[in-house]
Amino acid sequence: MEKPFTTPPKSVFHAQLAGVFKKQTDTDVDQLLRLVAIIMQMNNNGSDMVDLQRTVGLDQFISLVSQFDGRTVTFPTAQKIQETVILAFCYYYKEEMGMEWDEIEATLPFEISTVSYGGKIKKLSAFMQEKILDYFQGIKL
Repeated sequence: MEKPFTTPPKSVFHAQLAGVFKKQTDTDVDQLLRLVAIIMQMNNNGSDMVDLQRTVGLDQFISLVSQFDGRTVTFPTAQKIQETVILAFCYYYKEEMGMEWDEIEATLPFEISTVSYGGKIKKLSAFMQEKILDYFQGIKL
């Protein structure tokens, strides 16, 4: 088991925990992380939070919790993340690189509906233009 808090500290608490964990044996670290998981379940944080903590590691988990501090976070589905990444590639290749759909399909190992992703690219372009306009309207001259 890799010891948590080996990355540069992001807060005083992070630095303090790094110092404590540095002194622990691997067995101690394993036991401590299991206790954190049990306490999270006891506090009604549920197994999803425990799974997340185990996936990203305790130090990153504490950073995430500190950043979102009590707010509710909803994760997208795995399918939605895949679609998002594919859209990013399609947009980049189509709009930034000027590639045609047949070139994009030949480049990417994914099955792509050009009609569907073409519509998503238009929607993304409109969204980005709106955000740029909002940004510039907020600038005081």
